[in-house]
Amino acid sequence: SFLGDKPQYDYYHDIFIDEVAKKISDTSNLGIADTISRQVKNMNNPPDQIQNQFFELNKLNNQAFAWRERIMELNDTIQGRLDEIKDTVEKAADKYGLDKNLIMAVIIQESYADPTAVSPVGAKGLMQLMDETAKYLGVRDSFNVEENINGGARYLKEQIDNFDDVKLALAAYNAGPNAVKKHGGIPPFAETQKYVTRVLNYFEALSNEDNSKNNNISGNVSKH
Repeated sequence: SFLGDKPQYDYYHDIFIDEVAKKISDTSNLGIADTISRQVKNMNNPPDQIQNQFFELNKLNNQAFAWRERIMELNDTIQGRLDEIKDTVEKAADKYGLDKNLIMAVIIQESYADPTAVSPVGAKGLMQLMDETAKYLGVRDSFNVEENINGGARYLKEQIDNFDDVKLALAAYNAGPNAVKKHGGIPPFAETQKYVTRVLNYFEALSNEDNSKNNNISGNVSKH
């Protein structure tokens, strides 16, 4: 929500989320300006060019820290939302025979787990259901968390059954089943290709987190 209108959102989502977020844990990269600062201070009358470069790097350094704070804030917000819908997602996963982390991954990609989200084309709620699709799925209120998740999970399950492939099912969820059939696979749309990759990345991260928690629990039990 802090990224502004749609063009700005798309720009930062592609550039910032995909690139900077991967490196944000490497805090050493954020200290470049400090390192150069020490070097400049040790020089006698450093050239204007070096001073100017330092000032620019220092500005970037400060911006990086600001973005890091925003990432942490956004992460906390999303995690809080996911915690609130956890039980509903698990029930839908059991009902439709899906992995709960796959449903969660779709929710993160579709709406950042915001139940009030509305896309520029009118898709609504956590799993971004179009009105026509919602009607087909029997969803009366797309902003109702339980209805939206159950409708989206059912639609995702239908695509998995139709294509017998998770990647193709995700592509169909994003671009429509007819587009997948027409192209004989994931459509050559940049948005859809990124969509599939990102959902699978979220799914892998969520699954790894679950595995880590389970290993910790097993370790604690064995110690006692």
